[in-house]
Amino acid sequence: MAEDISVLMELLKNKDITVDRLMFLGFCGTFFFIPIATSPAVIMGLLTLSLWIFSGKFIKDRHLWLKQKWFFPVLLFMALPWIGLLYTNNIKTGLDFAAKSYYWLYAFAIASLSYKKYPAKTMINVFLLGLFFTVVVCITQFAGIIPQAKENQFGFINPITYILFLVFGMLLLSFYFRKAQKVKHKILCGVGILLYFLNIFLFIGTPGRTGYLTFILMTPLIVYNLLGQKHIFKITTIGFLIIVILFLSPIVQDILTDTRVHIKMYYQGNPNTSVGLRLHMWKGAIKIFLENPIIGVGTGGYQSAMKKYNSSLLSPDFQGFSQPHNSFLHMAVNFGTVGIISLCWIFFVFLKAGWEHKNNLIGFSILSFGIVVLIGSLTDTQILQVHTGILFAFFTGLQKALDER
Repeated sequence: MAEDISVLMELLKNKDITVDRLMFLGFCGTFFFIPIATSPAVIMGLLTLSLWIFSGKFIKDRHLWLKQKWFFPVLLFMALPWIGLLYTNNIKTGLDFAAKSYYWLYAFAIASLSYKKYPAKTMINVFLLGLFFTVVVCITQFAGIIPQAKENQFGFINPITYILFLVFGMLLLSFYFRKAQKVKHKILCGVGILLYFLNIFLFIGTPGRTGYLTFILMTPLIVYNLLGQKHIFKITTIGFLIIVILFLSPIVQDILTDTRVHIKMYYQGNPNTSVGLRLHMWKGAIKIFLENPIIGVGTGGYQSAMKKYNSSLLSPDFQGFSQPHNSFLHMAVNFGTVGIISLCWIFFVFLKAGWEHKNNLIGFSILSFGIVVLIGSLTDTQILQVHTGILFAFFTGLQKALDER
């Protein structure tokens, strides 16, 4: 980490200003702010993207991103929301969704950098630094030292996204732990993992089932990195104990209780709970997809199509959901089978690149973030969320760094 700070300081001191240098610093700034707050991350990202476009670098370096394995799946993924506007019956919502396709321009822009000169590792470490800052803020808020941003919420970003980032951070730190040669480095990584786990255990006031599910499923990989060996019995035993400890958390116990109650209420005819609403949205999305299996109902068409499936028992406040809170169902409803293929294609290319290079930091980062987003996409539409959506595009573009090793 100290080495990466030195790299950034050296770049800031260097008076020989170039577009590449400014872009690298801009991307580092965006990585830093993404786990902290929305507005600074978006502003920093857009400024960097504007620099890439108006400098003419997006044309000059087109040969760099045109040959990337992710080029065609990303191009299709970006095009579908705009094509879907041609046959949607909800242009307003459709335009909101189509506008979010700009996230994927970051993949092209970040692939324009030379990672022999500008280390991708620095971007990963800057993200960890930003996440650590948020962890410190959460601890001080929980201790009552500084006020909470919102009632029953610690930190400044969506609680579900925050837990997903904590899990991702723990995965990265566990990788560093496995690769560390010095005891002091292992201790630092271990302390960081404990702090992140403590945040998951105690500090999130608003329940986020998606984040906790992701942590449980990722625990074996974290334990594997900590042990540094493929010892199935040890990994299973330690992983089980960690999950048992997590289940001792009052928050997790409340989530489990609420989940059972919500499911029971849903099957008794009351869908007006967080779990019940998701079951209602998913059930309706499947019906809409089966009625429009080829090209779907168009971008944003889910909101209108759901009207005929809304129960009379559903509260009026919950009858205007614009998407089904599931990335795969979102693509299926809006763009049919083509949409599902598009999303699966992106995940396949993304995870394949990470798996093939899983023994180095960038490859492991891509693999672990891809899995975190994939799991998170089962209960929320992560591809539309600004934090996860932008970071997904960033790591897509960072696959170029794997080719330059």
